[in-house]
Amino acid sequence: MLALVLTCSSATASASNGIPDEDAVSFNVIACPQGHHFQPGGRKAGPFEVIVACRNTLIGDVEVVCSDPRFCDKKEIPGRYTGWNWTPNSSNMEWSDKRWSTNATGFAWSRFGNSLYISTSKNFGSGGIFVLNLEGRTSRQLLPLGEQVSIEHRGPGYRILSIDPDGRRLHYEIAGSSDEHTMELDEADR
Repeated sequence: MLALVLTCSSATASASNGIPDEDAVSFNVIACPQGHHFQPGGRKAGPFEVIVACRNTLIGDVEVVCSDPRFCDKKEIPGRYTGWNWTPNSSNMEWSDKRWSTNATGFAWSRFGNSLYISTSKNFGSGGIFVLNLEGRTSRQLLPLGEQVSIEHRGPGYRILSIDPDGRRLHYEIAGSSDEHTMELDEADR
């Protein structure tokens, strides 16, 4: 998008590499899903992947990578992937932001793989849930509502559990609780 235990809403083997594609991945007490996680449908579905570098079994730092410059070079596809500016030997194909990439606790791909939802811990992370528009390379905080969170001003912390197959609802937990909550997702974020 490894032998690990994942909490997934669905997982299918990608024809391109034989590695499962996950719609939603929650980091849990058994294993942090270290490694590469491609968009649903694998590399053939699109150029983006999430790379997880585990700190321990519960949390990891994440980075979004455009792994195919043919898709992310805005000269190749005018009007698409406007936030990416690929040049040879450039590090601009990697994207992270401390608000959503530090101490991630889970992530979920949108139905068509054009958005990514990421949850973060309140311990060393910002403690929020964010949506990333992959083509435009922009991010927006979904939770908590109201005040913006940061590494210096943390929210309560969340963990994404799953996303509905139709992409309309995101299921999550708030840190310190095992109660499942559901959020209706905006059409633009799906």
